[in-house]
Amino acid sequence: MDGESFDVVVKRASAVASRRGVLRAGVGALAGVALGLVGLNAREEVEAGRRRREQCGAGGPCRVFVTSTAFGGILGGLAGADKICQDTAAAANLRGTYKAWLSDSTASPSTRFVRSTGPYQLVDGTRIAGSWTSLTDGSLRAPINLSQTGVRVDNADFVWTYTQPDGAAVTSGDHCGNWTVAIGNGLRGTVGSKDTNWTQSGSAACSTGQHLYCFQQSGR
Repeated sequence: MDGESFDVVVKRASAVASRRGVLRAGVGALAGVALGLVGLNAREEVEAGRRRREQCGAGGPCRVFVTSTAFGGILGGLAGADKICQDTAAAANLRGTYKAWLSDSTASPSTRFVRSTGPYQLVDGTRIAGSWTSLTDGSLRAPINLSQTGVRVDNADFVWTYTQPDGAAVTSGDHCGNWTVAIGNGLRGTVGSKDTNWTQSGSAACSTGQHLYCFQQSGR
């Protein structure tokens, strides 16, 4: 083989080796990207799981407030009271779903609330109970006396409830016609109380204005 032919063979061999190196590097790079994506997805899944656990209703904190506005006994039933809570929360940019701490002749918080294993707290972070179990044991750590915007509601004000401390409905029938009429009486709680009076402290005429307690059920 002459010198010129030898040089041609060497160049061709070098080109082949170079292409193989590029392919090997490309495969390695692709594998690295794939591994990186797998790791990223795994981290994202861990973060998603953590965020799920932090949500109200899944072990995370649930917000509670007392409405800044008082309402007569005509609330549109439990559904209407829940809507008041939901609309009030939305207006204050509080995320999640909300229901009123309110009972009638057919349902109560004990039957229609999510029983959170996480804490219940006011909008400023003050904890009122460590879980549904402690919420319904007869006393609170702190009174529910902050509105949806964090403004303090007078401790002498009252709240429509018709609900016992354990979350079950009272059986007296004082629920303003299942919260649809302004005649008769409705049972109420006291804003500034931490004992059983927070939810069961007497009655008032359905024509008078009382606040509502609103409890977050889900969301962040």
